[in-house]
Amino acid sequence: MATLIQDDLKQLGMNVHIVSLEFRAVVDRFLNTYDFEAGIMGLGGGDADPNSEMNVWLSTGGTHL
Repeated sequence: MATLIQDDLKQLGMNVHIVSLEFRAVVDRFLNTYDFEAGIMGLGGGDADPNSEMNVWLSTGGTHL
């Protein structure tokens, strides 16, 4: 997904660098240091019903980033 976004932005004249990080480092940046400009995370619980992941979808949820 990041490569597709990188290519789309390149066509608009933007130079994007993709950096892969270990999961705990990503969470630390998202929740503590805010040392990022943009991020992509894939969260999946395998359940088709979104109610089981309301903590992600609601802006008041604990894991809504």
